[in-house]
Amino acid sequence: MCFSGLHSGLERLRNGHDASLKRLTEALDRPASVIETFKTMFRREINTGPTLRLAIGESLAHLNYLVKKGIISRSLGHGGIHQYVRGSAAGLG
Repeated sequence: MCFSGLHSGLERLRNGHDASLKRLTEALDRPASVIETFKTMFRREINTGPTLRLAIGESLAHLNYLVKKGIISRSLGHGGIHQYVRGSAAGLG
């Protein structure tokens, strides 16, 4: 059996990630922790179990990508929790 739809599936996946990156960038006009980005990333509450672990990983991947690209910055905030913000993190934590 031949697999079909690979290219369209990959394009949907890429478009979804691009949309998440855009929403995340726009939302980070104020410092936020990984967990504080969940509503922006997933458009719903996430707070328990395996879904929480998956959400942390997915959010971190997007945030680290944006940090690497120089679009957002990360700094150590209160209580040792990383904070992410668009542009320079001057004055944080």
